[in-house]
Amino acid sequence: AIVAILVGLIFANYLTRPIILLSEVMSEVSSNNDLTLRSSVDSDDELGLMSKAFNLMLKKFDGLIQEVSGATVQLAQQLRNYQPSQSRPAQA
Repeated sequence: AIVAILVGLIFANYLTRPIILLSEVMSEVSSNNDLTLRSSVDSDDELGLMSKAFNLMLKKFDGLIQEVSGATVQLAQQLRNYQPSQSRPAQA
């Protein structure tokens, strides 16, 4: 009976450990707004696929934010350099 309990505990830990690791990374990304974090779960099962998809999603989000930040900087520079043409007289 004790052996069965020990085997059950080891098996349960084997199953739940990847879920806990992925959950911890998700929580850390959420609480710290850190899109550079990645899940270390690397397996060929459904959790491994979910981990890889999560990492890819974070990479894409981070890339999009970098693009938007770059465009914002460029726009700000263009606005600083903008010199309006002489205003035309109003037509009656």
